[in-house]
Amino acid sequence: MKKLPCLLYRSPGGHVMPGLDAPTYDYIGVATEDDYRARLAQGWFETRDQAIGRAGAEKAVEAADALHDAVDEIEKPARKALEAEARALGVSFNWKTSDQALAERIAAKKD
Repeated sequence: MKKLPCLLYRSPGGHVMPGLDAPTYDYIGVATEDDYRARLAQGWFETRDQAIGRAGAEKAVEAADALHDAVDEIEKPARKALEAEARALGVSFNWKTSDQALAERIAAKKD
């Protein structure tokens, strides 16, 4: 535990770090151990860097989730279309057959 009184931080907030596209943070003073523990439980951090790092990590996770969802939206219909075309042409495949291999088998069947 930090020596009291002290400051605790969270991000985002009303204060801006210097630099381009800089992260924001907020801070609050705490004087008692009870207030200190309560603020930590509410998502405050002992250092500004911890608070900003946490906010940055959350943004990265959100961006990764959004990318994963976007890729799923593209891949699933594409795979279904390949499978439908393969069935129409009588091309054999199973769940282990990669999209690339399936596309090559379809192309070979069309030739």
